[in-house]
Amino acid sequence: MKRTLVVTAITGGKDKLVDPEIVFDTCDYYAFVDEIDPAIKVWNQIVNYNFSNLSYQHRRNAKVPKILTQTYWNHYLYIIWHDGTHQLMVDPEEIYKQYGIFDILCFRHAQRRCLYQELEAINTMDDPDLIKQQRDFYKAVGMPEYYGLYEMGCYIRRTNKNTFDFGLSWFEQVCKFTSRDQVSFPFVLWQMENKIKLKIMEGNCSQYIGTHFENEGNKYFKHYSNHLK
Repeated sequence: MKRTLVVTAITGGKDKLVDPEIVFDTCDYYAFVDEIDPAIKVWNQIVNYNFSNLSYQHRRNAKVPKILTQTYWNHYLYIIWHDGTHQLMVDPEEIYKQYGIFDILCFRHAQRRCLYQELEAINTMDDPDLIKQQRDFYKAVGMPEYYGLYEMGCYIRRTNKNTFDFGLSWFEQVCKFTSRDQVSFPFVLWQMENKIKLKIMEGNCSQYIGTHFENEGNKYFKHYSNHLK
């Protein structure tokens, strides 16, 4: 049995699904899509469930495979998520050897270090009422500033009871407040800080070239442009 499940999603016609440049024998590949593309050979395609009728519904629909995959595919030891704009370039077994025991592997955010800063940054990218409600709620329950912020375009989790509970709590936040999971991830991490062993991968999730925070991405995932709109 293969130890690793690689998952992505293409919803709302924003991106184009492409087969991986490198296929690892240690992985199974599943993509959640709006429509099956017969030209795709590597990805096992599944029509994504259209559950949301809220604003930014396609982004919310994509959160089911991104966050809840473990609830129905828990026989894999590891689950790797990457956005449709990324590809896995390194054998996952090498990544696991490099980082040792972990519950979640992810990248630190390249620009910001605080979810409250992220809420300000997305003010025009999501429902402003939900953004305000989320900010007010986090402050009311004592969520500290500068607790950390992470780029969730790619992340790896080990399947266990704690990461299962983490996913359910994370999805609850996405349904209750904004669809921007990068905001709610550190909140749930704060709530479960004694249960989740988080490790930070080297580099950044995406490339940021020609900016004041310029970097070259990372060696594990390739970021490429396949946006349709």
